[in-house]
Amino acid sequence: PIPLKGEVPGDGALDGPITYSAYYTLAHSSLGRSLLSSNKGLRLLVVLHGCSRTALNWFELPEERSILRVALGNNLFDAVLAVESTDTESHCWNGSPFFDTDTPSIASAIEALAGRLCGSSSDAARCFAGGVTVLGSSSGGTMASTLLRTLPGLRGAVVMISPGNEDALL
Repeated sequence: PIPLKGEVPGDGALDGPITYSAYYTLAHSSLGRSLLSSNKGLRLLVVLHGCSRTALNWFELPEERSILRVALGNNLFDAVLAVESTDTESHCWNGSPFFDTDTPSIASAIEALAGRLCGSSSDAARCFAGGVTVLGSSSGGTMASTLLRTLPGLRGAVVMISPGNEDALL
């Protein structure tokens, strides 16, 4: 996995910037600008870990690696982005205030990846015109369902080992 780190400004309710930590991998090293020139865009899978896990676990643990291998190996997605929860103690994606800080950090990580792969972080929609799907496990599944309402342009969400966010799923 390739590290992707950065900061986004706080939203007024927070002191200081929101920091995100994420890692990504690609199906093929030649992706990016070549797909943009064809106007197809990349298909992005954003993966969210569960409690007591980290973004790197998607690249280290056998079950998680198997999911990524299928997603990339079967040509379902062009890139995978694993984002870290902002909760540095439990690593859970859970309730206020974390949904308020995690949504912008996930959005910023997607924009940063668009900048890295396609040359412009301000045009993430064009870079990922093939669609953005979020897959979350446990508390990451609840966050994935929450993103359906809070992150514009999502194609879909996969919720694993989680009831999801009822309000977002209705």
